Amino acid sequence: MAEKIARNMKSVSQNIIYYLAGSVVQKVLVFFYLVVLARFLGPDLMGKYSFALSFVAIFTVLMDFGLNQVLIRESAKNKEETKNFFNYILTIKALFSFLVFFIIVLTIRFLNYPLITRQLVYLVAIAFILDNFTNTIYSVLRGCQNLKYEGIGLGLYQFIVLLSGLIFLYFKSSLPYFAIPLILGSFVNLGFAVLMLFRVDRLKPSFKFSKKNFLFLLKLALPFFLVGILGTIYSYIDVVLLSKLASDRSVGFYSAGGRIPAGLRILPIAFSAALYPAASFYFKENKERLKGLIERAIFYLMILTIPIVIGLWVLADSAIIILYGKQFVESIPVLRVLSLGISFVFLDYIFLTTLNACGRERINMINRALAMAVIIVLNLIFIPPLRHLGSALAFILSFVFLSFLGGLACWREIKFSLSGVLGKFLKILLASLVMGGVVFLLKKNVPIIFLVLIGVIIYLLMLFILRLLRREELQYFKGLINSLKVFR
Repeated sequence: MAEKIARNMKSVSQNIIYYLAGSVVQKVLVFFYLVVLARFLGPDLMGKYSFALSFVAIFTVLMDFGLNQVLIRESAKNKEETKNFFNYILTIKALFSFLVFFIIVLTIRFLNYPLITRQLVYLVAIAFILDNFTNTIYSVLRGCQNLKYEGIGLGLYQFIVLLSGLIFLYFKSSLPYFAIPLILGSFVNLGFAVLMLFRVDRLKPSFKFSKKNFLFLLKLALPFFLVGILGTIYSYIDVVLLSKLASDRSVGFYSAGGRIPAGLRILPIAFSAALYPAASFYFKENKERLKGLIERAIFYLMILTIPIVIGLWVLADSAIIILYGKQFVESIPVLRVLSLGISFVFLDYIFLTTLNACGRERINMINRALAMAVIIVLNLIFIPPLRHLGSALAFILSFVFLSFLGGLACWREIKFSLSGVLGKFLKILLASLVMGGVVFLLKKNVPIIFLVLIGVIIYLLMLFILRLLRREELQYFKGLINSLKVFR
């Protein structure tokens, strides 16, 4: 048993690094592409582009129906049944994708959006359907605790999007054409995922259907689906409401201001993707290990996010002007407000994953239902007088509420150390404030790239002074790096 637990810990560490590496490459490329695209399109057209992505994303949960989470969990528990689960789920998703595309077409026409927006939505929907099948394949690999190929696929996908997108930019194409790079990237990623699935597990995608298995899988997936639909609406409803209650221009400012915080979400996504199968195992076999794993994840996320929050608040004006130009100056307060919610967003990923691994999907469902109601009400209150800044305020307040609910439920389940987490939080906050103060004083006289480097150095020095980075932590990171040598 001890050897199996050790192997799982090593696997989690490797998966976090591999997935994080691929995802960082993907996020850097997508960030660069969207910044260039925003400069080319301007706030109004960028608002339409962001709206199309958010609008279609709300419907993607209907395509998935929570089946990916079922596939990950059941593959981790019973690898012999993986092939059957995979083929039946693939069939269900094909049926649901066709139905959802039809619903998207009807809904966007009913809402009476202009033709250019409708065309963009149709093309984006095709890309998301391809992504849905790709994610199903990667779910099998996740269940086997293998995220290496998914990380590569993410980087490959975004490289194709960037390359083809820049070509359309060069020819100054009209707005709907900028959905085509998404389709091309999704198609290439799907082909890569199919090849890797056959290479790793010798599985060939095929379609199988039976009424009994259809109902059985939907029953297993229902709690995940309910959580997913609430979470998806919660994540994207602000853009849709902003489009209706304000304007595409406000959506453009809001999306530009949120691009940096959104890009940073790769950190908790990588943690949660790697933690989920291992946490499912620990919950059954060794709850003390699960407790230690979650405490370490919370600590690492705090040590990464809190200085980012302070740094973004201080440098928001410089960052927006450099990246987007003066036409996006109204995005500066949006970035400052959204930066305050980064830590809460990151913690929510950990709490959500832990509760899912513990079989507490119902708690996540209730929490997200409450948070969804909160963000809708706050957007309806704040958008009319404050427009894009109102959406930013609604977002962070609702995430503070959501992370509190998730943290409380997670603590009740595994009883992680609140005093230990709080003590480390206060030390990290002190180190971050010292860093932020120095950066603020030097801000007017030092270029931003050097400010970032100075901030990193000061922050690391403060971590050592406050004994937050001790020898055992450095040895742990060294062990993670050494554990990857077997794959070289």
